[in-house]
Amino acid sequence: MKQLIVALSLMIVSHFAYSQDEEFLIQENQAGIFKVGEDIPRVDARGLFYRMEEKFDVVSTPDGDIEVPYVLFSIDGENLVKLALELDHSIGAYTDEIKEITVLSPKYKTAKGIGVGSSIENFIEQYADYKLWYTYISDMYVIDTKTLKSTQFLLNGEDYVEEVDFDNDYTPLLESKFKEGAKIQTIRFF
Repeated sequence: MKQLIVALSLMIVSHFAYSQDEEFLIQENQAGIFKVGEDIPRVDARGLFYRMEEKFDVVSTPDGDIEVPYVLFSIDGENLVKLALELDHSIGAYTDEIKEITVLSPKYKTAKGIGVGSSIENFIEQYADYKLWYTYISDMYVIDTKTLKSTQFLLNGEDYVEEVDFDNDYTPLLESKFKEGAKIQTIRFF
C-alpha cells in the first residue's frame, strides 16, 4: 500500500501519570496513552520520546484514489501503534480524534499478558469466553473476547489450514484448523 509522509514531529513525554506497566497496557478501546474517541496525545507526562509521523494510506474507490491520513507512533525505531483519524463530514476534514487504533508492537499487553506475538493457545488459556471468526468483508481472521469490547486480535490467514466456507460476514472458526503456534499479528481497537 502506497504511503506518503507529510509531516514528522517528535513527541516528548515524561514519567508521572503512569507506571511503566500502564504505559503499554491494553484496555477496552485503549492501548497505553492512546484511546479511541479521544484526541491524539501530543504531549504527555511520561518521560519517553515518541516519534510521531503523519502518513496516508491510498484507498481506491469508485470515484478514484483517495488519501486517508493516519498517525504512526514509534520509539527507538520500533513501530508501536497506527492511529486512524475521525472524518468530520460537516467540514470535510480529518480531526485529531482517534477513530481506530492498530497495535503493531509486542510491548502492549492486556492485564492477562496477551499481545502481538501471543499464540492462539495462550489467548484461549487467558480468555475462556474467546471467539474465533473470519469476515470476508475485510478478509480478517480474528480472535476476541467479551472482556475487551471493540477489540480484535488479528491473526494471519495463512495460519488457517482450510479454505474458509462462508455464507455471511461472520464465520466461526475452529482452533484446531489453525497451524500449531499461530500468533496474533496486530490488535485493532475501533
